[in-house]
Amino acid sequence: MRRKNMHQLKLAVASLAFSAIAMPAMAEIIDFDDVNGFGDPLLQNTFVDPGYHGFNLTGGFGSSSWVISTAKLPTFPQDNAHSGKLYAYSNAGTDLHLDSVSGTFRLNDFWARSGDNDTPYSLVVTAYKGGAEVFSQTLAIDTTYKFYSMNLVDVDSVRFSTNGATNLLLDDISVNAPTPVPEPATWGMLVAGLAIVAGVARRKKKLA
Repeated sequence: MRRKNMHQLKLAVASLAFSAIAMPAMAEIIDFDDVNGFGDPLLQNTFVDPGYHGFNLTGGFGSSSWVISTAKLPTFPQDNAHSGKLYAYSNAGTDLHLDSVSGTFRLNDFWARSGDNDTPYSLVVTAYKGGAEVFSQTLAIDTTYKFYSMNLVDVDSVRFSTNGATNLLLDDISVNAPTPVPEPATWGMLVAGLAIVAGVARRKKKLA
């Protein structure tokens, strides 16, 4: 009976420690609606800081490549968000980069369209890991938001290239952010748990 209880204690401690170390990443939707800092009352444009939701948003214009904007601006009345009030557009550029700050991630899907009155064009989505290209697909883009399923797993960078067109709108990007590297405190939890198991085993041996 004591042996059975001991086995159950070991399993409980190991399960607790390893679940803390390797907790799976949850999918999240990057919809830009949490962005603040709009200064211009007419244009209502802004940028995001490095590390936004665990990503650096860059591109051909560096940190100014992803412009976060409000729906239906007076200057571009047909440009809008797929959901909510905010969306990202390519700032008249042709390339947007979604780079992980640390580790790899999964790009599940996203919504995209061209800008106001643009002609349809091709969007090339390219994924990388460690600088090596691991995936590339060409998509058709027009002035209506469309859903694009990617299911790109274990990548650290994704590039959206418009083949020369200068207006790309992105919204509701679904990602599984990278699982953080275990903190020292987590490893300490595992060691402490195993020490408890060892201590219980010694006491039970003495009692026997």
